[in-house]
Amino acid sequence: MNICNIKIMLLFSDPLIKKEKSNRKIIFKERSWTITIYCHTPTMINVTGLKQKGDIEKVKNAMEKRYMKKCLKYQINSIMLSHKDCKRIDMNEVIRNVKLLSNMFYIDFVPELFTGMYLKPLDRSFPTVNIFYTGSFQLLGAKSFEKIDTTVQLVQKIIKKSEYGMF
Repeated sequence: MNICNIKIMLLFSDPLIKKEKSNRKIIFKERSWTITIYCHTPTMINVTGLKQKGDIEKVKNAMEKRYMKKCLKYQINSIMLSHKDCKRIDMNEVIRNVKLLSNMFYIDFVPELFTGMYLKPLDRSFPTVNIFYTGSFQLLGAKSFEKIDTTVQLVQKIIKKSEYGMF
């Protein structure tokens, strides 16, 4: 599995820039991260482009050092994760297995429009899952690593039970 992107928000004790009533924003890159500060919320930084869990502490420390201010807390806004595979799964079996194994998701599947099947969470703190007939899947919008672990285990179980030739 590969983390594609983590988006976080850092909250600081003091303003980092002068507050303005405008939509103006300051955007810059540091390493692979894109940092955005909105002038109407000068105590908050949005960071995207993080590729691993350890980057959260690195970006927090880098911003504290850059602005000489203390970061009070951080919040994960979204995590995107992908997994590629080369299996053959029966999408109808996926539907059946999702209904059997979990009541966490509802299914959005219109094969004429898109080859992937969306498993949309009933509890919005869990990620949306996009499953493909190859066994590949994506997790979108996760807010914690614990929810990712729970969801990945469920998705792997669903895929394993939905492979062609498996009963």
